[in-house]
Amino acid sequence: SSRVLVRVCGPWPFERGDEDVGGAVSAGWGAYQDAEGRTYYANATTGESSYDPPAPPPSTEAPALPDGWTAHQTEDGKMYYANVSTGETAWEPPVAAPPAPAPMGGGQWSVECAYELGGEGVEDTFQGRVLVLDREHRSVATTVDALSAGTISMDAGFCVVFSGSRQAYYLLWRSDKEAEAFASLGLPGQLGETWATTQVIGLGPIGSESTFDGRAALMDKGLYSSVSVAVDALQGGTIQVDMGYCVVFSESQQYYFLLFRADKASEAAQLFGGYPRAEIGLPTS
Repeated sequence: SSRVLVRVCGPWPFERGDEDVGGAVSAGWGAYQDAEGRTYYANATTGESSYDPPAPPPSTEAPALPDGWTAHQTEDGKMYYANVSTGETAWEPPVAAPPAPAPMGGGQWSVECAYELGGEGVEDTFQGRVLVLDREHRSVATTVDALSAGTISMDAGFCVVFSGSRQAYYLLWRSDKEAEAFASLGLPGQLGETWATTQVIGLGPIGSESTFDGRAALMDKGLYSSVSVAVDALQGGTIQVDMGYCVVFSESQQYYFLLFRADKASEAAQLFGGYPRAEIGLPTS
């Protein structure tokens, strides 16, 4: 129950419990009423008094920290923050990195949305028609990652990048900009039933034949001994593969590769347990 204490002397004649004046106040402060019934606040330790409520005490809760960070105190009670994984420490609370921006226009960047334009010497087919990224970007895969994260801003939704490992230019486009990307270079329609050296999944070395036996045909090793030769034959119509994917053995790499037609990318990735990468870390000659 509330209490009222009448005092004979002192700077405030009436004292009430905190619950009678609308809740708790800061530590060291009390809520009181003067002779006219007005509520005021006083701190008996410091001698301060005010008709305005004192500011609430600072929060003692630790701030929300990014993953990997924890809060600690030094021997003298000073707060600091540490990341066990990276070894970093800081006096100020670390701030989580902002989320990556959502893809513009509802489309997405992907290594599946890449088309080989040719090696050095074909620049006249695209210069002045589409933005060409600086040579500091020398990988299809890492460029796609940067476009997806928003590190590279591309309002047009398509661009050209030079792959250092393949020594070739590639047209990249956001999934909602395929038609515009092809039209800008005067290329026919959409990819549809096309083959390319970017449409490759590495399956394994000699001894890994069980990964594709009974599921995809192996091209004649005597006639087709590299990815590039096989793709040229498939794209040129020398070979017809109705199912839309097949396997070639690279003699130079001693490695099996799955080749797939552009319209079979999702099916190939699902059947062979991986996602196509434009650059798979191994030369495909």
